[in-house]
Amino acid sequence: MTLPRLFILQEYLVLPLLAWMALKSKMAGVALGMTIVGITTAIMIHYGLNPLGMLQANLALTTLGAYILCVSIPMLVLGTALDQLDEQNAHLEQIVSARTTALVEANAELQALAHHDPLTGAANRRYFIEETEKNILRAQRYEEPLCICILDIDHFKAINDQYGHGMGDQVLKQLATLCQSLLRESDLFARWGGEEFVILLPGVDIHEALQVADKLRMAVASSPIRFGQLQIAVSFSAGVAQCRANEDLDSMLSRADQGLYRAKASGRNRVLHTAD
Repeated sequence: MTLPRLFILQEYLVLPLLAWMALKSKMAGVALGMTIVGITTAIMIHYGLNPLGMLQANLALTTLGAYILCVSIPMLVLGTALDQLDEQNAHLEQIVSARTTALVEANAELQALAHHDPLTGAANRRYFIEETEKNILRAQRYEEPLCICILDIDHFKAINDQYGHGMGDQVLKQLATLCQSLLRESDLFARWGGEEFVILLPGVDIHEALQVADKLRMAVASSPIRFGQLQIAVSFSAGVAQCRANEDLDSMLSRADQGLYRAKASGRNRVLHTAD
């Protein structure tokens, strides 16, 4: 008995099917495809059907066996190659992911270096200017208070001269760490240069800013700086200014600096603002 040609198990029907299953499911697809071919062939032979059409039965079985073997080998090779390709792709994805993570971390580190003072870890002068100018515009637009504070470590040159620059560096670092720990997240503490630091206090009026600066002053004065076997007391003087309508950063810094000058002239270790 023969089958209509549409249902005859010919290579142009089986190979595309197996190749498609191999591409979709790799080795699992090949195994499933060969299982389907084997089961279908066995059923056809069981019912006396000739899967290879016009061939005699004994020749058909021999040819069918060789045919299935010839079909299986390239499909198994294809499935194995696809599995290996998947493993290689997964490995490459892991490498790319790891390198992407490393690149993101490196960029974050570079950005931190660009925005922070390497000695104290505080924001640097450039970053403070950028952020404060933006905050000034926002405060003026929404008519919100904003203050800045300039502080200068008292007798810092004498500290360097008497105890050395190692102690001077420790004074800068420990003072910066202490002050930042007492400020809000929205505040910005930066090293302006040398022994001078600046603080951005958004949403704070002049009276509150004076209180904040004085709290820092008292904390620093009551926290001796330790370096090796040495321990010294440190203080700072500070000036504070509140942003006015249409005022820019340079004008605010000038007025805060005037307050700092008054604090120094009044005996140091105090916080003042301009008289005007």
